[in-house]
Amino acid sequence: MSTTLSYCRLCSGACGVSLTIEGDHIAAIEGDPDNPKSLGFTCDVGVASAALQEAEGRPLRPRGPDGELSWEQALQQAGKRFGELRRSGGPQAVGLYAGEALAYNQLGAVRAAAVTAGLGTPNFFTPMALGAAPLLYATELVLGYPTALQADVGRSHFTLLLGVDPAEHRWGPLQHGTTHTEALAYFRRTRKTKLIEASARKCMEDSDLHAPLKPGTELFFLLGLCNLLISRNFSDEQYLRDHCSGVGRLREWLAPWTPDRVAVICDVEEAALAATALRFSRAPMSTIAMSSVLTQSRNGTLTAWAWLVAHALSANLLRPGGLYEASGLLDLQALAASFPTDQAPRGRVGGLPSLLLQQPATLLADEILQGGEGQLKALICLGDPTAELPQPERVRRALSELDLLIYVGAAGGPIAEMADYVLPATTPWERGDLHLLDHAALPTRFIQATPPVVAPRGEARDESAILSALFHEAKPPLFGGPIGRHLQLFGRHLAGANLRGWVDRALELADLPTLTALEAMPRGLDSGELDRAAWRVTHPEQRLNLAPDALADAVRALTPPTDDPDHPLRLICEDARAPGAGLNAPGFARLHPDAGFADGAEVVVASSFGAVRCAVKHDPALRVDTVTLPWGADLPTGELIGGALDPFTGAPERNGVPVSVREA
Repeated sequence: MSTTLSYCRLCSGACGVSLTIEGDHIAAIEGDPDNPKSLGFTCDVGVASAALQEAEGRPLRPRGPDGELSWEQALQQAGKRFGELRRSGGPQAVGLYAGEALAYNQLGAVRAAAVTAGLGTPNFFTPMALGAAPLLYATELVLGYPTALQADVGRSHFTLLLGVDPAEHRWGPLQHGTTHTEALAYFRRTRKTKLIEASARKCMEDSDLHAPLKPGTELFFLLGLCNLLISRNFSDEQYLRDHCSGVGRLREWLAPWTPDRVAVICDVEEAALAATALRFSRAPMSTIAMSSVLTQSRNGTLTAWAWLVAHALSANLLRPGGLYEASGLLDLQALAASFPTDQAPRGRVGGLPSLLLQQPATLLADEILQGGEGQLKALICLGDPTAELPQPERVRRALSELDLLIYVGAAGGPIAEMADYVLPATTPWERGDLHLLDHAALPTRFIQATPPVVAPRGEARDESAILSALFHEAKPPLFGGPIGRHLQLFGRHLAGANLRGWVDRALELADLPTLTALEAMPRGLDSGELDRAAWRVTHPEQRLNLAPDALADAVRALTPPTDDPDHPLRLICEDARAPGAGLNAPGFARLHPDAGFADGAEVVVASSFGAVRCAVKHDPALRVDTVTLPWGADLPTGELIGGALDPFTGAPERNGVPVSVREA
């Protein structure tokens, strides 16, 4: 028996863990108390991930249409067929789905992007639309390039917490055990840092004020906040004059959203909105920590834009104590700026541009089901879109109509059963990895790497190696399609290259240790705090564009949500990684005790699009007209989501969905 230190790669928290190893088996996982980032915390999902090795139904050997194959046979057959469909149908006939698991496999994600570029196809589908896409696109419109901005709650004198519980559902800087959390608690005690919540559930026991917003109205709360900042002269006029453009048009856009109107829309006291605006503007440093669930709506990009505008009006955008850019030790700003969205290839269905080379996975089913030139015929799936995307039954039907479906993964389930070829992949504990950015938790210049903790089960291989071999066997044409030739050539090279060598070159340029050396630092390399005053705006004259042309029509046509008498409650789809969740825990519906259902009762939550049966769990901190369901637990929550998408990024409607609840 031995003990190994590593970090968890099941979500963006990347908590430090200590693993007990017996032979080639993970006997236990617990938090590493000496990890400088997570301070001993790890969630129940991380602890339960020890069972991934021996999960029931896990594919351990390659399989084709007629049964098990050797790796050589499987790669040759699947790669050859994929290449034939690429040559006969053109670059848009093939694609790749990189699911949630690949989001935390950074070397695998690089390989997936390279393979897609080398194929010349724009069909690189990722679940980014279910997360950061609206925030990244809004940041690109305001700053000039997409980047991750972080709320500096550890230094702020005033924090507005916008959204459901960050500690329980692991979003943003207020995750368990981070330095932000410790700093906020310390300054709440010593300098009386103010904390206001605007959310459907009161999460923080010691907050100074709670505005119980109706779910789905957070955008309008932000617009009302911005209206107050301008109309009552709470804004920082010198900051606007020296650093911003479009201020005149912004005033016009904000004029309709008066505090009295917004208070009715959000179902909060107008005084609570006014108090928030006053404290937010008058504090020396202020920030809004906003859940990414709030940008999961047809107005997702507008919500992210209003969040940025509020910080700019109060001189807290790209400032310490406000929003700052999390650049990390290996700065990728130049790379992000080299892929402007307005010049990116567009999808065949919906016409949305690729954001950082990625198409929204919410349009995957449409690309398969809608006939015509460029129809998607062959797909490599890294992960299970039927478990991760809205409308899972529709996604399953679409996948069944493909000419070729190749599944690369470490779990069984529907996608493995319906795939033409199943190529078994490693679990996170069976592969090495590199963690480049840590903006979700720390305001530090931090990087870490890990070697494999245990040997792969059966014949499982790393996704990166599988993709490289498939690309080699496919032998796609050198050029063709909407991807630029220079990018195709570079993609072809990276598709077959030794990625560790490329990583070492990048680390050397950044004056960092090699990947092997980083793997010998189980608690990562921390080089001190980030420059939280970095100003890297790429618009002309380095000014923030507060009223981008791309948003003009959407802002002017904006209308508040209306009530549906047949579905009187509002649904929030929350992250499934909550205490007690485990890997496959049964989901439950949170409801206020006064909603009329007994704790533990079986109910049906229904929308205009579908229904979910589950048990009730009472939550007295929740609004009476609100219900929450986990996204990603053992519930088909995606069936409640319709086809309405954010027109800029394809983000689905996962917040504020009208639903009803009845006894099962």
